[in-house]
Amino acid sequence: MRLKNILKFSNKFSPQGGFTLIELLVVFFVSSVVATVVMTNFGDFTSETEFENEALNIALTIREAQVYGLSGKEVEADFGVTYGVVFSDSEPNSFTLNTFRDQDTNYIFYTLNEVNVEETFLIKDGFRIVDVCFDSDCEFYGAGFMFERPNPDADMYVLISEGGGFLDSGYSNGSVVLERISDGSTKTINITDTGQIYVN
Repeated sequence: MRLKNILKFSNKFSPQGGFTLIELLVVFFVSSVVATVVMTNFGDFTSETEFENEALNIALTIREAQVYGLSGKEVEADFGVTYGVVFSDSEPNSFTLNTFRDQDTNYIFYTLNEVNVEETFLIKDGFRIVDVCFDSDCEFYGAGFMFERPNPDADMYVLISEGGGFLDSGYSNGSVVLERISDGSTKTINITDTGQIYVN
């Protein structure tokens, strides 16, 4: 009796064959549906991540100018240089990190002798800068957000004309609007006169 029970028990777990064709088709169908859903959402996730990263890169470049201005990074044996980031309507796919020297202390920086481009940053394909605003006013040729030692506060300068100089605007808040061209959605990089820089 015991031997019969042991044989019955061992027969229960012996292989009787593989999967049926129906079982394999069901597993294949479910796997295909899951893969399709994941791949569809992955494109959206990647696009949103790139958009967020591009906005953060702009914000971090402005922060870099603030750190250089605050710490007094030396330029040609001169520690009294103002650092800033410049955005121009004529260049929606790039912006520059600049140094400014107000040689005649009139708070106007003229391009030829007082503004030097230190580095140019390109906006990735598929994105562009559509507006640079101060408070709620967006009708400018361009703008510069500048930081002068030892003050971490941002000075807001407007571009007087294409190829012209920069003039202190007197505004307290500035923003740069980045657009994703494919769907027109935007992210705004905000700069306050107290030196806060954030993206929303």
